[in-house]
Order: sequence, then structure tokens, then C-alpha cells
Amino acid sequence: MVWQRMREFLARRLSRKDYLGLHLAVGLLLSVMMAVAFALVARQVDTAGALTEVDAAVGQRLAEHRASGPVVRAVLIGLTLLGASDVLLVLVPIGGVGFWLCHRRLLAVVWLLAGTGSSLINTALKHSFGRPRPPWKDSWVYEANESFPSGHSSASIVLLGFLAYVAVRTCPRRVVRVILFAGAVVLILAIGFSRVYLGAHYFSDVVGGYCIGAAWLTACVTAFESVRMRLSPTRQRGSL
Repeated sequence: MVWQRMREFLARRLSRKDYLGLHLAVGLLLSVMMAVAFALVARQVDTAGALTEVDAAVGQRLAEHRASGPVVRAVLIGLTLLGASDVLLVLVPIGGVGFWLCHRRLLAVVWLLAGTGSSLINTALKHSFGRPRPPWKDSWVYEANESFPSGHSSASIVLLGFLAYVAVRTCPRRVVRVILFAGAVVLILAIGFSRVYLGAHYFSDVVGGYCIGAAWLTACVTAFESVRMRLSPTRQRGSL
């Protein structure tokens, strides 16, 4: 009897006819999976596991390259500024106001929650792990707070990922959707690489930032879709 009820419940949750149930189930599953991935990376960092050996090898190799590549260094300094906290302090409110003025008030609220939540989560995790910055960091790197996880990486995947999601859902042309999504992915990866290249973070800091950022992004998108469908169940799925 119990198994029968469980099968019926899962069938309803995962039914293609019940979009809200399917979206909630998949969204929550993805969010949990990314949180587990973060926990695995964090364990490696906390116990000085094999991943920390990769951190040292990759970081020192990139530090050597940085010393002999001033042009690449300058380009990556520019890229890393895109994920700086000062930029995000401006981008998040402006984005919220922009969505609000475009009569996308639910989007505006979720956007502000996504940006603010990402910052709070990252700050709490940094204090919890207390990992020092790499000893080979570039002289330009001014951050002196804890290293794990990377705030640039988590913020970029949350905010750029959210914008890519909005673009993909609203843009009518498939080619443009693919270009926008691919562009967001490349920019997110470039920002993360710039943090490792400049010695601002270890490789595992960036991976951890991506994992926790993806978990929070998935939770925000799932929450947005759930509320949107409940408020307007007859609205087309391709619209926001």
C-alpha cells in the first residue's frame, strides 16, 4: 500500500502533463546534486586531499606563465573585474530596476534575491572554512579575505546564468538563444580561469564557487518558475 502511494506520488510529480510538478522535481534534484558536489570539493579542501595537490601544481604553473605573459595578464585582469563585488553592487540593483520598469516584477524580485543570496552564502562559507589566499597571488589582487569558495565564480554563474535563462526563455530565434547561452558559459569560465591565473584563488576555490553558485541558481530558477506558474497557470511556458 505504501509503495503504491509512493509510485502514484512520483508519477504525478514527474508527469509531463503536470509541468509544475516536473519542474519542481527536476529543479530540486539538480540543486541538491550541485550542493553535494560542493560538499565533496569542500571535504577535499578541509582535509587537504588530492585536489589540493592539483591546486598547488596548477597555481604555481600559472604563476610562472603570468610572470612571462604581461599581455595575457592584462586581459585577464580586465575579465576578473567583471565579477568584482563593486561591479555587482551596481549590476544587481540596476538589473532589478530594469526588470521592474519592464513590468517583470517577479523577475525583479528573484533577480535581487539571487544576487543578494549568492553574496550572503559565499560570505558565510568563506568564514566557515577560513582558507587563506594562495601565496603566489598577483600583486594586483587586492582581496584579503578568505579564499574558499570563489565569490567571483559563484556570483558569475548565478547572475550570468540567470540572465542566460531569461534570454533563452524570451528570445524567439533559436540561433540567438544558442549564441547568448554559449556566450554566458564562455564568460563564466573565463572569469573563473582569471581568478586562478591571477593567483586570487586556488583551482578548487573556483570549482567550489561554481558548484554552490549552480545550486543557488537552480533553486532560484525553480522558485521563479513555480511561483510564475501558480500565479498564471495558463501562461505559455516560453514567456516570462
